[in-house]
Amino acid sequence: MIVKIMTSPIYSQKVFFFLLLSIVVQLTQAQKTPFITQFNSSINNYSEYNSDLVIHERNHQIFVANLDGILVYDGERWDRIFVKEDSTSDNRLQVGRLAYEKTMQRIYFGGNGFFGYLAPDDKNRYRPILLSKAIKKEKLQFIEEILFNQKAIFFKSRSRVFEIDKKTGKLLNIIPRGKHKVTMLDDSLMLFSDKAVKTQNGSPKNWGKVSLNNTIQKINPNGIIRLSKNQLLLLDRTNELNVLNTNTGEVSTWNKSLRNILRNRFIYDFDKQGNHYLISTQDLLLVVDRQGNIQKRFDLNGNVLTAKTDIYGNIWIVVMEKGLYYLEMANGFSFLPTNFSARRLVKIDSTLLVRSNDEVFALDKTSQTPKSIFKLNGYIFHHFTHDGQLYLSTNKGTYRLNKGRVANFSKVSELGFWYYYIQVGNKGFVGHRRGISIYQKTRAGWEHLYTKKLAYPTSYLFFEPSTKTLWASGYSSGFQKFTLSNSLDKIIKHQQYTKADGLGDLNIGTKAFYFKSKLYFYNPDGIYEYKQNRFEVWLNQNKLGVQRKIYFTNVTPLNNEYIFVSAQSNANAETGLITFDKQGSPTWNSTPFKRLIRYEAGQVTEDKGDLLMATSKGIIRYNPNTKRNFDIQHPCLIQKVAINDSTTYYLSRSDQKKVEEVIIDYSNNKITFEYTLPYYEGGIKANEYAHRVVGFDDNWSAWTNETKSKYTNLPEGNYTFEVKARNIYGSESKVTSFSFEVLPPWYRTGWAYAGYSLLGLLLILAIVQANSVRLRQQKRRLEAEVTRQTQEILDQKEEIAQQAEELKTSNEKLADLNDYRESLSHMLVHDAKQPLTPLVNSTDPSTRKAAGQVLGLLENILEVQKFENNEVVIVPENISTGDLITQVISQVRDVADDKLITIKNSIPLNLTIRADVGYITRILSNLLGNAIKYIPTSSIILLESEVLAQEKFLKIWIKDNGPGIPDAHGTSIFEKFGRIDKKDQRSTGLGLAFCKLAIEAHKGEIGVLTLSEVQALNATGAWFYFTIPLVATPQDVTPKTTESSLITQEFTTQDQELIREFIPQLKTLDYYDAGAIMILLQKRDWTGSPALEAWIDRIPFTDNEAHYQKMLDVFREV
Repeated sequence: MIVKIMTSPIYSQKVFFFLLLSIVVQLTQAQKTPFITQFNSSINNYSEYNSDLVIHERNHQIFVANLDGILVYDGERWDRIFVKEDSTSDNRLQVGRLAYEKTMQRIYFGGNGFFGYLAPDDKNRYRPILLSKAIKKEKLQFIEEILFNQKAIFFKSRSRVFEIDKKTGKLLNIIPRGKHKVTMLDDSLMLFSDKAVKTQNGSPKNWGKVSLNNTIQKINPNGIIRLSKNQLLLLDRTNELNVLNTNTGEVSTWNKSLRNILRNRFIYDFDKQGNHYLISTQDLLLVVDRQGNIQKRFDLNGNVLTAKTDIYGNIWIVVMEKGLYYLEMANGFSFLPTNFSARRLVKIDSTLLVRSNDEVFALDKTSQTPKSIFKLNGYIFHHFTHDGQLYLSTNKGTYRLNKGRVANFSKVSELGFWYYYIQVGNKGFVGHRRGISIYQKTRAGWEHLYTKKLAYPTSYLFFEPSTKTLWASGYSSGFQKFTLSNSLDKIIKHQQYTKADGLGDLNIGTKAFYFKSKLYFYNPDGIYEYKQNRFEVWLNQNKLGVQRKIYFTNVTPLNNEYIFVSAQSNANAETGLITFDKQGSPTWNSTPFKRLIRYEAGQVTEDKGDLLMATSKGIIRYNPNTKRNFDIQHPCLIQKVAINDSTTYYLSRSDQKKVEEVIIDYSNNKITFEYTLPYYEGGIKANEYAHRVVGFDDNWSAWTNETKSKYTNLPEGNYTFEVKARNIYGSESKVTSFSFEVLPPWYRTGWAYAGYSLLGLLLILAIVQANSVRLRQQKRRLEAEVTRQTQEILDQKEEIAQQAEELKTSNEKLADLNDYRESLSHMLVHDAKQPLTPLVNSTDPSTRKAAGQVLGLLENILEVQKFENNEVVIVPENISTGDLITQVISQVRDVADDKLITIKNSIPLNLTIRADVGYITRILSNLLGNAIKYIPTSSIILLESEVLAQEKFLKIWIKDNGPGIPDAHGTSIFEKFGRIDKKDQRSTGLGLAFCKLAIEAHKGEIGVLTLSEVQALNATGAWFYFTIPLVATPQDVTPKTTESSLITQEFTTQDQELIREFIPQLKTLDYYDAGAIMILLQKRDWTGSPALEAWIDRIPFTDNEAHYQKMLDVFREV
């Protein structure tokens, strides 16, 4: 409920308003004065006269009625709204009244002969809508008040009240001409004058008389406000405030002391704000409770036209020709600014003394500013009071403020220079640079009793009366305990404490205090409880669960309920209040003290339950019982969005329209956002902001004080700009957003891609057409060419047929010759082997070696021919690797010994492979022979193996350190007549070809690592390998390995009958008499099974007597 008493605006000359600034205003009763900030607009050519003020409850904007229109302030900038009769008029209407209607969230205004409301335009800029255009001008006068109920708005002028429908804006009623006073009572308009009091009953023209009509008429009030269900508060024309009991009709004075203050003062505004009332007069603002008791009084040098309370409990004031004032009522702080850095506080009687480093100021109840009473060209270290006298310790000696004689100081020579002093009865304990001294105050002065010399200065003392103990500390001396005599005149015991006693950092002075009858000590590390001659941590940063550093530099207990903790600078560490629940558990609360982040703290003391703090900017008082909700959501407002310096959207409006889809052209896109947080405690610059553009960078920016963000050359896409803010207390706002779209460049639009597709299609059609023409021309050329070549082919066909016949005849002749050559070579090889047999078995090594080489050559020729003609039959047997290695090495031993070559075998001798004994022996013998042939003298050949368990094969390696195989011949050396050097007469090129054919016949593979592959393994030479089926490893059961048991199964009964007659004759021949064996077997006139024929081919070429007998034993039962 608001009662406006002012009936006409007061006009004054216009002046320029300066840039927005915040200054602290000094008031009387300064120690109980909250932080006050003055706001002036930054708009030029505007009247300095403001008459009214409203606060938008949703976005916290401030609207000020001004003679030149309406000013809007959102914490960062001032906007001005001109109110004109029409868009073509240059005449600015003078706005005198404002009102905020909650349900519509709309600002209504009125002035001299007009009224209306503010609405957003298409860019969300405020524009005034006049509702008074339909009313004749002669009926319009200055609008004195604007009131609401659920359905209507009432604009009250001097002699009429205009009732307007809320939703439609249509005129419902004009209350008849007459000098009326109006108020809203229980959602009904009350109309009263010196003749009658009426109230509206339901409809605009249904009026009824009010009960107690005569009583109200008799008082003839200027305003009425409901105090309670049965009480009305009446303001009469003599500024008397009376309470009317609506049940009894009794009228009483609201509050006598309040009446005395308001006497002879003109009341401009009378407003109920929550549970208290604001009374604005010509020179002060009063905050009173329901009983009329003054809670706060603010004496201002100017007429207080109106005052409003915001949702936080802080007060906005309009002072005539002074602008706006913001009173921080809700945070519990009071502030007295000083032009010096306050370090210490002391009270003598009713006077508060404030000490800086070199000066003392006095502040009594009536002074508006501290008054200097002592100035020293030096440094003041400490002070104390005794019998109402102030003593100062300085670098120039000790000075005393004489009792009852303000600003009269005299020097005290007895005390000398000291750092700290405490008084116990008539005894004084002094800490100085050489230790501790005890003095006694007498009529004659200070009598020295005792001195305890120490090796360090003493800067702090604390007396514990129950144990007569004096505690002392210095800047770097640790903490000391001194036990005094019963008469307190000397020290009888001294004990020093170290970190081992649990007292944390001893290099910084430790101090003491009593809290709930217990003695505690503190230093920057924490607070300690003294138990059984040890210090136990009571409270510290970890126990309080605080992340930010706490320095326990100043610790002050309050009312035995709280403990205040601060560092020297609130910007570098936490400052807060420790509270305790019923169980004694501590809780840390630093949020209220973030308001003091720019204040450097000095001494902190208790005064009547409040916290009194000397700071670098003045004296601060804090009420620890202040209850406040810091979690109220604050609206972060996007003030405006400027696009390419041409289009601007204003978004921080009270009844903001939803901005339609914002589309930005790609070329040179530039978008600027300006935003603010309309939270004014601590100054608007204390607020911080973080922002991001979702779709471009989803990470929030760092918190800064910047209120503008600019983005240029964004890629095409859909984006949402988001911004959030936090105030000085760290409370974050909700996220405010603005969505927009950046169009792609023309060459990446849908039409462009459609054009690209069309051009591509046309290009394809053109290519197809050109290709068709080319193909038709090519077809004609091809047809002519085909005709010509067809004729040539027909001519050549006959010639080719003739040549083919000739080639056929030649091929037949060549085939016959080839058959003859192979038959002849086969016969020659067999015939040549017979005379070589005795030579192979010769006792002469040279003869045996030469014969062996020739025999190997002949066998290679013979076997390669057999493989090529598919005449080879593999007879697999289980062979022990030990037998195989032994046999092969014995064959090449003579050749190896001639070149002093060492053969090292690493192949396990207990493996069993499945192979044809003769072929596998020759394969391994050939590979070893090649190695011996090509490696230098005194070289080493390695025989290695690896079991390929998954494939069930054994891989055998023959490694030498010879010249190796070039990369180009890795496969060609296994071809028939394949040699690395065609001129090399040491090789026929058949040995490796035989090995390859034989290994493949065993389903294995053979190969070699070329020179580069061997070098990649940090080795040299040629590494040949082949794989052969593996029957068993040492872990397996050893199978039977006799050839007879395996081979017998492959011979038929007919084979046994056919060979029967030859067995006895073969037993009479020697194994090396291959010629005789072959001649004997050539006499047969039959052909056996493939197995028997293979046996016949192998028997002449056994390696030794045992092998020969083993072959014959196959048919031992025949």
